[in-house]
Amino acid sequence: MSASIKASMLVLSMLPAVGMANGIAFSGGNLETYAGVGTQGLALGVGAVVMDGVSVRGEFNYLDYRKNFSSASVDYTAKLKYQNVGVYLDFFPLANGFRLSTGALLGSNRVEGN
Repeated sequence: MSASIKASMLVLSMLPAVGMANGIAFSGGNLETYAGVGTQGLALGVGAVVMDGVSVRGEFNYLDYRKNFSSASVDYTAKLKYQNVGVYLDFFPLANGFRLSTGALLGSNRVEGN
């Protein structure tokens, strides 16, 4: 098996099998805080209504995942580390919860293996 296929299998084996959960949200007036779990790890965020149909959100995501395993008498170590901060502007053009979002995501995503 080629090294690139092994590397791809290694990365895929490390991905958490959890999609973004609905999480937990607490609302008070125009402010909402929330937490969830997804492919970028743990998420903590806060959102606020700016005006009718427009809100702003800030979010922090963190994941530190390590896996050691052996295959064909070869030992492997793999690490995923994600740390991201995002700021988003949400537009709600319809009254049914549909939203259009724009924003910026800054951070560090590292994948290591040997």
